[in-house]
Amino acid sequence: VPSVPLQCHYIGGRRPKLTPEQWAQAGCLIRAGVPRQQVAIIYDAGLSTLYRKFPVLG
Repeated sequence: VPSVPLQCHYIGGRRPKLTPEQWAQAGCLIRAGVPRQQVAIIYDAGLSTLYRKFPVLG
C-alpha cells in the first residue's frame, strides 16, 4: 500500500496562509507593538486577516 503524505492539519478548503508557528510569531510581534500593517508585509498576509486573528481589544 503506497503511503499518502500528510498534507496539513486542516480538512478541506483553502490551505492556511501561515503555519501555527508563524501565527504565534505574528502574535508576539503585534503584542510587542509592531503595527499590523508591518506584520502583514513581513508575513505576506492581508491586514484584515491579522485583525480577524488578532482583534483589537480595548
